[in-house]
Amino acid sequence: RNLKIKTEIKNKAYEDMVRLAASLEGLPTTTKVELANWFAKRLEKASETQTSWWALGRIASREPFHSGVETVIEPQKTEPWLDLITRQDWKKNQNAAFAAVMIARVTGDRVRDLPETTRMAIVEKLRATKAPELWQAMVEQKLALDDMESKRVFGEALPVGLKLLS
Repeated sequence: RNLKIKTEIKNKAYEDMVRLAASLEGLPTTTKVELANWFAKRLEKASETQTSWWALGRIASREPFHSGVETVIEPQKTEPWLDLITRQDWKKNQNAAFAAVMIARVTGDRVRDLPETTRMAIVEKLRATKAPELWQAMVEQKLALDDMESKRVFGEALPVGLKLLS
């Protein structure tokens, strides 16, 4: 009956669907490209939830969280999404900045990594917006995620007592 609660429930349900879609790393790359394009189109509107930035970064990530590397979208297909992300003000929208980090992260695999010029442009913007040094390092060199960044990639805090093992 309460309109405010009804709206909150609707928004929470949408965010849960966004998180679910982004977590489906095992999807074929063609489906993941469709999904990323859908998120990108929605993110052109200011009213879209901030969770969608994280979702776009997770879908187009260079380093899958729990799937095989065969599910990673080719680097050249990420260009329109990176263009959208880099047009954002990363001081105001750290979710967009983190999406860029996930998409541009160095893996050490020439096939998956973005061109160095693209990665260095992202690093420069990260520096200019005073983003965490770890984020900059992840785009410059191959690094393992720390616990906090693993939680951010995973999308939620793990239940008390559970730890992710490398």
